[in-house]
Amino acid sequence: MKLHVIYKGQTVDISYDLLYINADEVNIRFSNSNAQSCKFLIQYLEANRLDYVLKDREDYKEIVALPDIFALTLSTKGTYRSPVIKDNLYDAIIKRSNDIELTHNTIREFKRNVKIIDAKLADMQDDLSKSEYARSIDNITKEILEFKRCKQLEALALTEEHLDVSRETMPTVETLEVTYEVSTLFKLEDFAKLLYIYRYLEDQSKLSKKYQKVYDTLDKLEKYMYPEYVKEVEALGQNLFAELQEKAAKWAENEPNISEWIREKCRQFGFEVESEDED
Repeated sequence: MKLHVIYKGQTVDISYDLLYINADEVNIRFSNSNAQSCKFLIQYLEANRLDYVLKDREDYKEIVALPDIFALTLSTKGTYRSPVIKDNLYDAIIKRSNDIELTHNTIREFKRNVKIIDAKLADMQDDLSKSEYARSIDNITKEILEFKRCKQLEALALTEEHLDVSRETMPTVETLEVTYEVSTLFKLEDFAKLLYIYRYLEDQSKLSKKYQKVYDTLDKLEKYMYPEYVKEVEALGQNLFAELQEKAAKWAENEPNISEWIREKCRQFGFEVESEDED
């Protein structure tokens, strides 16, 4: 049996064995063969910060949750989290959805190729009026087309098999990772320095390879980021940042509006910043 989980607009089917809907709780039981579905639902609940209890038995696992947090389709009834907040479970769902869509496109392409080859073969009628040389060329061409058709059908069968596997594969992650507001990941002073460097690099007509890497890293900044992003920034190196900070400071001397731009950006990223008049 299957239920739908609707997560941020993405629908995923989960396989379960038993479902009990009582006045005070919902019980969903998973046999060991549906362990991945159970894992997905747990990650789904944790990502939405929904309370649950897991009963882990030898032959099955059972999830117990409050009934008022689920519609019958297991889609969340309210907005439990901001839509801009991401997690790697959602990324896994998107990756799976994209893979399925790409596989569908590939299947259509293989089927189209087979039809084209069939049409070419149908047009190649035996013509006894042709010379022996021309008929030999036609026969070789037919053999080539039939070989191509065979390979297209083999590829089509493999792709359809991959699609079946993808549909049955639950999008789970080893460890659920949730994004955090940038203001909780960086100190205000350090973040402001990054913004100065970013604007300096953005204003340059051409960047060296190492500067381009810094720009590409800083260009990823959104209000909510994974904690690993801090490590990615640190991995660029303190010496490189010191070098860029010095250049950005000199560049900023001729940019009268840069300070207010930095303040506004910091506010947008969730930092508490005093106005220039209050400094």
